[in-house]
Amino acid sequence: MSVFRIVEKSDKNAFNYGIGEEYPMFDLSLFKPEETTEKDVNQFTKEQISSWVLKEKELTQKKVLSINKMCFMNAAYLSSDLIQIQLKNNGVNPSASCLDLESNDELLELTAKSLNDSEMAVNKLIDTPIGEITGLQQNIG
Repeated sequence: MSVFRIVEKSDKNAFNYGIGEEYPMFDLSLFKPEETTEKDVNQFTKEQISSWVLKEKELTQKKVLSINKMCFMNAAYLSSDLIQIQLKNNGVNPSASCLDLESNDELLELTAKSLNDSEMAVNKLIDTPIGEITGLQQNIG
């Protein structure tokens, strides 16, 4: 991490770079363990995914998005690879047309489950204490 250090002088409009100076913008609270709070877990629903499909259907694009791409575009904070893995784990073809979700309620249900599983995997990783993550082995195929 690179930090540009600016020292504040008595004149609020005069800032200088300084070496060996104390920087008032940081204090020891930066290094205290964070208090854990309950996070809002986003639950994906069939209705929500159906609205994505309808929105995609209304757009005039040359190429229809895959289920994986549509999910990623609407939940971009989740990794595309993670979504793909969860879709495959739940028996959904990630490269199938997202328009298939419109007529297949079971596929819609499995897609929602896959997104929720992805969300849980991310939250589990975030909540894992430092030093306890040893790696992840996942069979994709």
